[in-house]
Amino acid sequence: MHGDTLSTYLGAVAGRLAHSRIVHLESGLSSGRITDPFPEELLRRLTFRLTNFALCPNDDACDRMRTFDNCEVVHTGENTLLDCVRGAIGSGTALGHGGKTEYFVVSIHRFWNIYKRSTLQRIVDEVIGLSSTGPVHFILHPPTELRLKKYGFLERLKAAPGVTLRPRMPYTEFLALIAGARGVISDGGSNQEELSYLGVPTVLFRHHSERPDGIGENVVLYWAGMSPLTEFVRSGRLDALRKPTKIDAEVQPSQISVDAIARWAV
Repeated sequence: MHGDTLSTYLGAVAGRLAHSRIVHLESGLSSGRITDPFPEELLRRLTFRLTNFALCPNDDACDRMRTFDNCEVVHTGENTLLDCVRGAIGSGTALGHGGKTEYFVVSIHRFWNIYKRSTLQRIVDEVIGLSSTGPVHFILHPPTELRLKKYGFLERLKAAPGVTLRPRMPYTEFLALIAGARGVISDGGSNQEELSYLGVPTVLFRHHSERPDGIGENVVLYWAGMSPLTEFVRSGRLDALRKPTKIDAEVQPSQISVDAIARWAV
């Protein structure tokens, strides 16, 4: 099983009912708050209790999973996302938006942010304000699009002159888009990790994150009390977050994971 989705937990339950051993990739991550983000944090914790083999991307995650009886823990050094980013950069795909990085990318889809009208309205207001400082590419995740329509916000975004609405795209194309951005506005943990490797300034619409990647470096948490996005950008504080790309060629999390699974499968 991988990650923190409902299918992760249901897959682990199905595996246990079938008397199979459960391997959890990206295991041990936790925000420390059972309802934030909801429901992902709850699903992670439930999955931990069903896990026989934990593939963990950092020291804290390893320590957390070692508290569970009958769970073997392997430290993968980083998340396997590092290999995805490395592969895209190696192919040149992630560098496809060369030149000036004057645009922003917005990718919002978490339950916490889209299922409460006032919260989603705040995000839409911030995005429209942000478009006055530069072009904005707004990625329409299907659940987000449905909520925007339900609350009447989609037409506001369509009418905003600096906002371009874009459907979800293949991974390498999306990675190229965010790699070339002046800044990314997201609420995704995977995006947080990818952008920490790329060093792109990132505003994460979270109160807390289960991942340490980029926090205090190129990633800031919006709901933790930061100023309005337009002010943050115009003051130069967003641009100051840009960091060098860090792709450690010595760390091979996917190979470590494959080797461990092969050993456990014997």
